[in-house]
Amino acid sequence: MKHLESFNNLVQVLEEEVTVYRHFLDLVRHEYDILVDSKIEALVENNKAKDAMITKLKSLERIREKRARELAVMLNLKPDMITLLELASKLDQTQGDKLRSIHSTLDLLVKRVKDNNQKNEVLVQSALTNIKGALESLKTSLQTKTTYKNEGQMQQTAVPAGKFVRKEV
Repeated sequence: MKHLESFNNLVQVLEEEVTVYRHFLDLVRHEYDILVDSKIEALVENNKAKDAMITKLKSLERIREKRARELAVMLNLKPDMITLLELASKLDQTQGDKLRSIHSTLDLLVKRVKDNNQKNEVLVQSALTNIKGALESLKTSLQTKTTYKNEGQMQQTAVPAGKFVRKEV
């Protein structure tokens, strides 16, 4: 009966992990819209929420590992590096199916988070490339231009590339 309590404790933490991963996936998906709309304040808030979710997931992961080890010991398995699927194979059909189902859900959520995160990274990298190109173009247009001296040599004096006609608007 003790192993049933350990199993239920493990399932409880796993279900909480699923909930947090779903919320995290929503944040990553929403991040794409924020990036497209260039809403800096919203991006900062979204990043804070993602950091909070990551902290929560790390905490849950430590608890999950502890509970999985406890259950492994009760099932006479080596507790080091035990996986959910190994535990599931040693439990009765109903409990094993429950762990396999949660494992598959977590696996799918993690894959979706990674995919969406990669999509966001591509968008950010593209934006950075465009910004770098625009800055380089601006830098080039504002650099001093060289002119010819009377002797035919290049003069390296500061002749501005552009001039303000008026400073008033």
